[in-house]
Amino acid sequence: MSEDALRGLLKAEKLEPYIRHIRFPQYKTLSAMTQIDFTFPITALVGANGTNKSSLLRALYGSPGENNLGNYWFSTQTDPIDSGKDFPSSFVYGYYNSHNKKIVEVVKQRVHKESDPDYWEPSRRIVRYGMEPFPKTEDSKDPNRLKTRWKNISKNVELIDFRHMLSAFDRYFYYGDLSKEESFKSKKHFIRARSKKIKSALEKGGGRIDFYKKNRIIANENRTLTSKEVENISIIIGRKYEEIKLIRHTFFRLDGYTALIRSSDYQYTEAFAGSGEFAVIMIVTKIMSAPRNSLLLLDEPEVSLHPGAQERLIDFFYEQVKINNHQIVFTTHSPALIRNLPNDAIKVFSYDASKKEIILTGQKSIVEEAFLQIGEPIQDKYTILVEDCLAKELVLRALRVNYPQLLDITKVIFFPGGATVLAQYYLQPYASEGRKNVFCFFDGDQKPTGGKLTIHKIQRAHEDDLAKIVKESFYYNIKFPINSTDTAEEKISQTNSVCRKFLTWCAQYVDYLPGNSNPEEFILSKIGIPMDGNCKEIFLRETRQSLGLCDNEPNPTALDILAEQKRAISKIPTDDEDLRAIAETIKIFCAGG
Repeated sequence: MSEDALRGLLKAEKLEPYIRHIRFPQYKTLSAMTQIDFTFPITALVGANGTNKSSLLRALYGSPGENNLGNYWFSTQTDPIDSGKDFPSSFVYGYYNSHNKKIVEVVKQRVHKESDPDYWEPSRRIVRYGMEPFPKTEDSKDPNRLKTRWKNISKNVELIDFRHMLSAFDRYFYYGDLSKEESFKSKKHFIRARSKKIKSALEKGGGRIDFYKKNRIIANENRTLTSKEVENISIIIGRKYEEIKLIRHTFFRLDGYTALIRSSDYQYTEAFAGSGEFAVIMIVTKIMSAPRNSLLLLDEPEVSLHPGAQERLIDFFYEQVKINNHQIVFTTHSPALIRNLPNDAIKVFSYDASKKEIILTGQKSIVEEAFLQIGEPIQDKYTILVEDCLAKELVLRALRVNYPQLLDITKVIFFPGGATVLAQYYLQPYASEGRKNVFCFFDGDQKPTGGKLTIHKIQRAHEDDLAKIVKESFYYNIKFPINSTDTAEEKISQTNSVCRKFLTWCAQYVDYLPGNSNPEEFILSKIGIPMDGNCKEIFLRETRQSLGLCDNEPNPTALDILAEQKRAISKIPTDDEDLRAIAETIKIFCAGG
């Protein structure tokens, strides 16, 4: 199942009703107004322990219908819920209203009721939560409209926490109490005795099995899995199974599942199976039995699965979205589960120690960025090329104040010789190799008069104009390797081909720092120092003043001047739009465009 096919389902409205985004004006330790966009039907929430991933799943659970988040998050004497200084605990989610062809939003917030102090109820539009005005003119034909607000989305939700989904055997053996069973000397004797009843129930099937005047079958779950369920379990585990029976019961006094597994060689229950086998059985049956167009929320589905099984589990998710139009959101610490997901399906959360809050690093995260958050080592870093050491410091500043996590997966370097060396000796070989892990920033004064290169411009260009475009774009005579033994006509054809490839690569991997001058002028303009002369001379003067040098003392060294320039860069406001633009360009590059 391809990525494009799943996007096609969403675009064609096959997944509706579908939660398009969720926003948190005030929720636990999340940064205020954090919003998660669901632009792909499968979404992974990634982050270290303590980054509120499970809490986000529970908020999504509390979004549709009358679902109440208070069932999972409630205040106690030991863990009181802070009502918040600016906003009460709340979240806003959006869905597509097919009647008026737009995204509408619903807000739910925690309210105190005598019957339930942790009740979450929908409210009319709240302006400070960033919600659009509710239409005053009533449209009686709109099925999603109420008098003062939009209706809750109507969608089946399944919230599954695989860390706590233990088999009946494990629940009893490790957590069971024998205090009421004095006739049994040990747990194993109790299990042996009750296993006879479980075997009989599995062979009989059906929804009711009485034992000691009580029905021991929960929710009528006592069946043989379908051939398709068994096939999917076999594929994910990587082992062929002939038949699997599953029963949910209280024969061990606790509500739990027992699976009877038969392969060509053996028959056994989950008590003798690996925990991974039982986990996959539960994942497959829960997902395949969910109604169409369900919202499936899975908390760490990788539990007990080896990496190969985890990668095949993602393939299973893709297939189930295609077949049953589900929306799937899961939390994970597993590199294998996110390795093949598109960038906008990966949402990375991290802890901002300076603000003491959890932040979403972006709506689109590269796999390497996610790996860093979960402790997975990065093999190769992305390379950012700049003209000189000052441009390097400017780029680093842009990353520090916008996307500090990208510092771990990028390296910013410069080569002696500046723009001339970059253009003549490095870009052409990189373009020829088709390098996708290198990006180049030229200074603003290197911008071509005809504007930045674009793929569209190159595609439209006539063969005879390609060499001219190269010269106009880089101001240098870039030499391309041409076979000297070719005929004149062949050389022209080869030159045109190489030029087009070079320009196409540059359109994707070359950009310019903000402004139309060098970094010195850019920095001075940002920190309010008058440019009453040559910018390099101004920084020399500023450095002399900072060091307290007398007129008859030698000029400071290049390192001294760089240190002064770095201090100046640090004074550029953290919310500067140009710094943000530099960082965004790098993030897009790292995310593959």
